[in-house]
Amino acid sequence: MVLMKRIFLSALHFRINTRYQVSSIGAEMLEFLSDYGKPSAPCPAAIQRKYIWMESLEIPKALISAEQLRELKSHLRPSFIPIDQENRLIKICDEDTGIIMWRLSNGIPVNYRISKSEANSGVMRLIVGGGRAAETAEAMGAVIVGVRTLSEGGCVGNFTREQVELFCVNHLINCSLESTEEFISMEIRFTLRDDGMRAAFQLLHMVLEQSVWLDDAFDRAKQFYLSYYRSIPKSIERATAHKLIVDMLNEDERFVEPTPHSLQQLTLEQVKDAVMSQFVCDNMEVSIVGDFSEEDVESCILEYLGTARRTLLMRHEAEIKSNTYWLGLMAHLQATSVPSKDISCIKDLISLYEAATVEDVYTAYEQLQIDENSLYSCIGIVGAHVGESVEASLIEEESVEGLHNVIPIGRGSSTVTRPTM
Repeated sequence: MVLMKRIFLSALHFRINTRYQVSSIGAEMLEFLSDYGKPSAPCPAAIQRKYIWMESLEIPKALISAEQLRELKSHLRPSFIPIDQENRLIKICDEDTGIIMWRLSNGIPVNYRISKSEANSGVMRLIVGGGRAAETAEAMGAVIVGVRTLSEGGCVGNFTREQVELFCVNHLINCSLESTEEFISMEIRFTLRDDGMRAAFQLLHMVLEQSVWLDDAFDRAKQFYLSYYRSIPKSIERATAHKLIVDMLNEDERFVEPTPHSLQQLTLEQVKDAVMSQFVCDNMEVSIVGDFSEEDVESCILEYLGTARRTLLMRHEAEIKSNTYWLGLMAHLQATSVPSKDISCIKDLISLYEAATVEDVYTAYEQLQIDENSLYSCIGIVGAHVGESVEASLIEEESVEGLHNVIPIGRGSSTVTRPTM
């Protein structure tokens, strides 16, 4: 608009009346456009570059395909198991509160309640016991930094952070992940429109099963807590609370923000182990409240929480790094009295955990003979005078069936010291 005004004023100044003359003046003033690309054209004032077409980001409609879900269900065969071992109750429903309790075959307990107070919406919370209280002196701040790393990364499976964010936006899902001194919690708010509850369960399944840990997310998490620690002296309320907690708890770093020294000592592998080692089936609990039907929520629980395999393996993966655990595995490896045990028993242990079902566990318990007639207690007696009857019974037990110098088999053969009863 400004250029056209200048052309018009120039035409008036030189009293040019013909259209050809006006066009020639315009071509002179706009030669950087009219002659663009010609060898005689002047250099453009702006930087010109070729436009590169960027492929649009694919928004996933589902984080788990129907085919993947069928494979998981056929391989793991999820089911509900009894909560009350005495009465063998699979489902407990409290009529006064409306709370319904289940327990999945992988050990995850689930509670839910149908509420009409918030129409077409619901909230789900995963609680994992432990939190920062489980941090060790060698890795102070590992849990809180690890949870922040998982939140900063935002990647699950083969999906990028952007894809996961767009998936949540499309299904109106709001997710938060945090850690406290006692537990790690993940809260997911969702709507029931457009399969929003099913999408929320898919997100929870992927976090448990295929969470991705990134180096850049770990660096951002450390930088966040480093900046937060340095900002403490700038606030009188925050500095007072920090000093008070440090003095009350004898400088225990598990209850305050991690120091720069502790942050510098942490590695990505440390924070990953600190967080994921707490995701054990018996250590987790899922609670759901919302305006859903009983059939829909139980279907989602069975399909997406019941097929979470990672929680079954986490305790074994954590104990693999323990020297005491390895000693127990290697016991009787070459003993002639245990001919069936060889190195394959250790190598195939993870595969055994993956393939085992609830029926297999029940069968194993039946073979162990844990009825009242087969169990016994070991009683320790302390004192200067021990009865002759006790000494006689001890001598009799030492020479059972006349066997000597044989490695004990069966009960009491554990390599780990057990407390007496």
